[in-house]
Amino acid sequence: MIAADSSRCPVVILLPEIIATHIGTSSTFKAVIYAYFDEALESRWSSLTGIIDINDPKFLGSKNIPFPELVVNNVTFEDDGVYEIQVRINDGWCIGNNVTLDTIGGVPKVTFPSSEFTVPLLSKLEITATVHNISNIPLTTAIKWQKNMENINITDSRFIGSTEDLAAPKLVIDKVDLINDHGQFYRCVATNSEGSWTASAKIIVHEGFEFLESCNRSEQCNTEKHLTCRQSKCLCKNNYYHYNSTCFYRYDLREYLYIDTDTCKGTLRWNHSPNDQDLRIEHFILRRSVQNNRWVYEDTTVEIGGHQQLTFGGIPKIYWTKQLTPGARYNVTITAVSYGHLSSRDVWYGIKESKPYVDWIETDTGDKEGYSYLSFGQRDNLLRGDDKTSAVLKSPITIYAGDVLEGGFNFVRIGSNGVIGLGEEFNRFSIYDINSKQLEKRHIVCPFWSDLKDDVGYIYYQTYQRGVDAENDLFLGKASKIVNIQFADFPDFKASWLVKATWVNMTLFGAASKTITFQWLLITDGQSTFTVFNYIDVNLESIENRKITIGYQYEKTSVKNQYSNTKRAFKMSENPGNRGVNGFWIYKMTTGDPLNKNEKGCFDWYIKNKEGNIYIQLTSFHNPILCPCNGILLRFDPRYAVSRLDTINQVLCYATMIVGRNTECCYRMLGSMNNLGPLERSLPSAGTILQYNPFFERRLYTIEDFNAREACCIKTKQCNLFYEVRPIPLCYRRSPFNPALNFGDPHIVTLDGKNYTFNGYGEYTMLKISKDSIQFDLQARTDLATTANGTSINATIFSAFVALDQTGSKLQIEMSQDKRSKAHFECSTSESKTIS
Repeated sequence: MIAADSSRCPVVILLPEIIATHIGTSSTFKAVIYAYFDEALESRWSSLTGIIDINDPKFLGSKNIPFPELVVNNVTFEDDGVYEIQVRINDGWCIGNNVTLDTIGGVPKVTFPSSEFTVPLLSKLEITATVHNISNIPLTTAIKWQKNMENINITDSRFIGSTEDLAAPKLVIDKVDLINDHGQFYRCVATNSEGSWTASAKIIVHEGFEFLESCNRSEQCNTEKHLTCRQSKCLCKNNYYHYNSTCFYRYDLREYLYIDTDTCKGTLRWNHSPNDQDLRIEHFILRRSVQNNRWVYEDTTVEIGGHQQLTFGGIPKIYWTKQLTPGARYNVTITAVSYGHLSSRDVWYGIKESKPYVDWIETDTGDKEGYSYLSFGQRDNLLRGDDKTSAVLKSPITIYAGDVLEGGFNFVRIGSNGVIGLGEEFNRFSIYDINSKQLEKRHIVCPFWSDLKDDVGYIYYQTYQRGVDAENDLFLGKASKIVNIQFADFPDFKASWLVKATWVNMTLFGAASKTITFQWLLITDGQSTFTVFNYIDVNLESIENRKITIGYQYEKTSVKNQYSNTKRAFKMSENPGNRGVNGFWIYKMTTGDPLNKNEKGCFDWYIKNKEGNIYIQLTSFHNPILCPCNGILLRFDPRYAVSRLDTINQVLCYATMIVGRNTECCYRMLGSMNNLGPLERSLPSAGTILQYNPFFERRLYTIEDFNAREACCIKTKQCNLFYEVRPIPLCYRRSPFNPALNFGDPHIVTLDGKNYTFNGYGEYTMLKISKDSIQFDLQARTDLATTANGTSINATIFSAFVALDQTGSKLQIEMSQDKRSKAHFECSTSESKTIS
C-alpha cells in the first residue's frame, strides 16, 4: 500500500468510538470524511486480519464512499478488536482513526413451554424452565424465581418441591388460588457474569366447574375442557359443540361436498372427515331452496346509517360491528338476498334481492362522558369586558386544522363574542357568514359568534397539557374519552393539549332579559384535532336581523353548522347535534395527515419523560461525572470516547464509558477534530446527561436519547422540550486526575499522589497499561549525575524515556552526551533531530 502525504489526507471521524454488544447482535460504525485538500476517491474497511470484503455475509450492509458504514452481523468473540477505514487520495492511501468492537459474552436464555398456564383452583402447578447454556457464553451462576418481579422464597410451604437447578429449574405452587395466583406473572431469572435473562408466564386459575354447572364468570369454568360461562352456565366455547357433556372442535366434523350435474339431475357426494368418526350418528342435508335446478343460499342484508352487514348462515340475527352513536336515531333497511351457485361443467352465479323493508331505531344515550361539558370556574382564567380578547394561549407543539398543507398554528386567543382565533387575534362584533368572502383564509372557530355582553356573566378559559400535574391529566383524560366515544376509529386517541372556554350567563346585545351558557373545546394529540360545541343553556326567542354564526374556517376549509344564521340558532340547546344528542356537536378539524409527525413524536417522548421523572433521576446521581471545559482537558480524560458527530452544528461529542453515569460533552470543531473549542452549553449544540450509554446500551440509547434529539432538535424546532428533560452537564477547569511526576535526582510522584526518591542506576519500567486492546509501556533510564566540570557524583538523574503503544509506535527522548540538550527519535520514520 502506497501511503499518502498525511498533511493532505482528509479528516476521518468514526462513530461511535467503541461499541460493546452481545453475541448474535449486529453493530454499525459510521464514518464522516472531511476533505480540506485532496478529494477522497475511494475507501475501504480493514481489521487486524486484513482488508474487509463488504460483500461477505458477515459485513453485509456495509458501504464505502460517499457514506461509509461498517456493519458487523451476528457478532461473535472472533469479531472482537479494532477496525479502521482507509481513504485513498491521488498520491496514496490515508489511514483514518480506528474504532473498537467489544463482544459481551452474553447471558443465558431461559424459556418456558408456554407463556400461559391454565390450572384448576386449589390444584398443584409445576412449571419447568429450560436454561440454554450456549457454549461461547459464561456459565449460568444463579437461578431465581419471581412473582411480579419480587423474589420467591422457594423454601416457603407453598413452593415446596421447587428447585433452582442451573439447567432445568422447577417451580411448584401448591393449591393455586384466585387471589394469589390468577392473572399473576411468574418469572424465572437466569444470571451469569454478564447479566440476566428473564422468562415469564401468566397463570390462569379456573374453579373447575363442569358442563352445565351454574356460573357467573368464565374463570369458574374448566377452560382446559373448552368451557366458558354463557347464559349463567358452563357451556362449550363458540367453536366447539358438545356430545355427552364433552366439547369437541366443530370443524373436525366438516365434510367435503361435491356436486355432479347433468341435464336432468344433480348428484351430491362428499368425503367423510377422518376426525371424530365415532361421534357421527347421521348426516343431514339442508336445502336452502332450488330454483331452476340451481341451489340457492339465502342471507339478509342490513343497512344502518349507510353501513351494510350480512347475516351469517341464514340465521335472522346480526351482531352489529360498527359503533353507533349513543342517543341517535338511524334509518334501518333490511333486504333478503338469494345467492345462486353451482360448481359443474357450466358454472353459474346469480343474485336476487327482495324489496327492502325500511324502519328506524333509536340508540340509548349510553356513556354520558361522551356528551357532558367539562367543569369550569374554579382555577380557570377569567375574561371580562366588551369586545375583549384573551391573552395568547401558546401550545407546546404545532396544531393542525383543515388540509394540513395549509400549515398549523401555535397559539389560540379567546374572543368575548363567541369566536376564537387559531394563530391569530379575531373578535369582531360585526357578524359574517362563515363562508363569506370577508372570512376567506381566516383561522377562526365560531361556537356562537354574535355580539355578546357579560353584564351579569363571565367567560372562563383554561389550557391543559399532558404531564404537568394530576389536574391537567384529569381534564385531558375526559377530553380523550369524548373523542374515543364519538369516533370509533380513534379508540386509542390520547389528547396532549386541550383548550376549554365557557361563556356563562352571557346576554345578546339588545336582549338582556335572557342569558345563555355554552362551552367550546379544542382537543388535539398533535396530529388529529377536534372541536366541541356544547350548548348547555341556549334557549332564546329569535331576534329579527340578529346574526349568530356557527362553524369554523381555516384557510380553504370551511364548515358551517346547519343552524348557523337561522332562527333555530337561538335555540341550540334544543337542536339535535351531529351525534344525535341535543345541543352537542363535535367536528374533526383535520382532513389529512400532518406534515411533520416528528413534532408529535418529540412531544410524546417529552411527556413520557416528564411523567417518569427522568430529569430528576438524571440529576440525582451522587458525584456525577463532569465534562472537561475544553478540548485540551478532554485530551487527557480517559473516561470519554467519541459518541456522535453533529454535522449541522459542526459539533463533535464525547460520552463517558461508564454505564449508569452517562455524560455527553460536545465541542465545536475548529477546522478538524484535533482542534476543538470550549464545551458547548447552548441549544441545540450542547451535550446532555444521557439516560442510556451510547457504547454499552446502544439500542436503548438510540431510541431514548439519539432519536429523541433528532426529532426535537433537528427535524423540528422543539429543542427546548428535549433539554427540559435532558440536563446540560457542568464542566471542570482543573483536571480531576493527579499528574505523575518524574524529576530531579530522581524524585517520583505516583498517580495516587505518593512521593518517592529513588537513586537506582539502570533502566526501569515507570508505567505499564494492559487492558483489552490498549497496551502502553513507559520506560526510563538513569545515569550518574555530574558536576559542571564533568565529575560524576553519587546520585542519579533521568537521562532517557521511551514509550511504546499497541500500534507499534515508539517515541524516545534522551539527553545529549553533553547533558545540555535533548535528542528526539521517532522510530517509525527513523528520523532524529536535536531539540534545545
